[in-house]
Amino acid sequence: YIITASSCFDLEASNPDNTLDLSDRAMAAAELSKDKIVTREHIKQVFADSYEKLYSMDEHKKELIAYHEAAHYVVDKVTSSEKEKEIIAISIIPAYDFLGANILESKEGIFLRDKKYFVDEIKSLLAGREIERIKFGQIDSGAHSDLIKATNIAKALVMNYGIDEDYENISFSYDTSDECNVLYTSEKVKDEINGKIKGVISDATKECREVLEANMGFVDSVAKALIDNSLLTKEDLDKLYREYISSNKDL
Repeated sequence: YIITASSCFDLEASNPDNTLDLSDRAMAAAELSKDKIVTREHIKQVFADSYEKLYSMDEHKKELIAYHEAAHYVVDKVTSSEKEKEIIAISIIPAYDFLGANILESKEGIFLRDKKYFVDEIKSLLAGREIERIKFGQIDSGAHSDLIKATNIAKALVMNYGIDEDYENISFSYDTSDECNVLYTSEKVKDEINGKIKGVISDATKECREVLEANMGFVDSVAKALIDNSLLTKEDLDKLYREYISSNKDL
């Protein structure tokens, strides 16, 4: 739990220094309380400022953040592409420059990236914003970094990897270290490329919405668990998924 919690507050899931630092500070909190065992409550004491922000947050904002993060997880969980990373925790506890997060950890193995892989990645990134439209009928600027990542993936799919139907075996990047550099093309081709990128995003958005609407019960259960607990570990999430599957055997 200490490893997971340290990841939730700095998004560095593979950084052992953060885990060791949190361990030391949690043990110090336990010692000050004259407790012989470190518990989750001692870990909360280390992040008292963040929890204070959470507890002072109005219920609507907390619900919106919970659904946003739950939607990312659900779309990632139910899409069928083989993933290079897995979600090991979800948090709605404010920390540094973010209000909530899905914590990812790299998986071992060799992964092949086809078009479906990239589209599924875009769907997962867009899920937070789409659930805001579905559940609350509104959107805000909270998905800014998600939109940047999704657009960059769509851009690379069309321009760099040569796997788009209209541009197979063509890469428009002449410097692989900078995907923004583009071979000289006509204005017509540039317009076509922009249209293709927009089309990838549009199709992924539609598919994302369909996944969310088909699994709204799962989104609800994860969001409610987040509101109640603030942080869900992989074990918590796996339990929620098993319960959802068992209650929807036709899935």
